[in-house]
Amino acid sequence: MSTPRAPRPRTTQVSAAARAGETGRRTWIIVAAVVVVGLAGVLAISLAGEESNSAAAVADVAIDGAPLAPYPSEGADPAVGETAPTLAGTALDDTPLTIDPGDGRPKVIAFFAHWCPVCQSEVPTLTSWLDGGGLSPDADLYGVSTGVDPARGNYPPAPWFAREGWTQPTLVDTATSTAALSFGLTAYPYFVAVDADGRVVARATGALSIDAVEQLVDAAIAGGA
Repeated sequence: MSTPRAPRPRTTQVSAAARAGETGRRTWIIVAAVVVVGLAGVLAISLAGEESNSAAAVADVAIDGAPLAPYPSEGADPAVGETAPTLAGTALDDTPLTIDPGDGRPKVIAFFAHWCPVCQSEVPTLTSWLDGGGLSPDADLYGVSTGVDPARGNYPPAPWFAREGWTQPTLVDTATSTAALSFGLTAYPYFVAVDADGRVVARATGALSIDAVEQLVDAAIAGGA
């Protein structure tokens, strides 16, 4: 009967290679764990951003006052002289915002849809005008983000406004455009000039030149005089 052979001792090189292999495996495990954690973090941030943007796309709006008649395509505007309703809801930055025509400040309220080609040119034009100090200190300019459609361009609206440098207080409308319809919107973009007493003095729609916007501001300041 043969005697079992004793195990041969590992050479120094073999032992070193084994240790190197184990170290390499541990290194790859650590690297893989770091990558997984990193990807999870990126995904979480991305999802959080999407949830935030989605939350800002539409919001509840409370209307106080009688709605204005729809803006006519021609002829006299039946809303001129009427008291505009108050809008209370949420701004693009998720803070509370109220547009109160009766707060004693003349104002122009501009309604924009994120997918509207004319709005996409009007917003940066107005932004440049505002940045240049074009708005009179005697009047305010508010925005309303309305007509929201997830299937169309520049959705959600908040990042689009941010990219254009738009910093005016802007109300987030409901999914059914409650705020816009209460002001009689019939097309985008849409502008309503309101005097210090809360009365509508002028309305306009479509692409407006800066001169036309300034005329709306002047009308709001002048009021019924």
